[in-house]
Amino acid sequence: MDLSNFQEILNEWGWLIAAAVLLGLEILAPGVFFLFFAFAAFIVAGIAWVFDFGWQYEVLIFALIGFLSMYAGRKYFKSKQVVHEDHPINDPMAAFIGDVVTLQTAIENGSGKAKIKDSVWTVLGDDAEAGDKVKIIGKKDQKFIVEAV
Repeated sequence: MDLSNFQEILNEWGWLIAAAVLLGLEILAPGVFFLFFAFAAFIVAGIAWVFDFGWQYEVLIFALIGFLSMYAGRKYFKSKQVVHEDHPINDPMAAFIGDVVTLQTAIENGSGKAKIKDSVWTVLGDDAEAGDKVKIIGKKDQKFIVEAV
């Protein structure tokens, strides 16, 4: 491989083109991986415009800025991430806690059936008659715990 042409290609315009290509890849790829290296290529283009380093130093600066910006970006985005431990998407049954439903069958010996949305679920609670309104106060395994309203 002839490296004499490499210096001609890897000038400030080459780095700007690399930044544009990396931004294009960022649009096509999931995540934000290429964004950090596009940022690094843009910074190196500015450095190459002002200073006349060799291409070896430019590549080294590109790698250094790319990995440092990726590390800093990861820390920043991770600190902004909101985690909901009790989010209903992770526990669909939790979305029904607090709802008032009608018993389909009587609760006898602590167990009965209630229609919740479009399904019939097993409910646990104190004895009650079919047709009574009950409030969902919790869940146990795949059953709801209810109390009379």
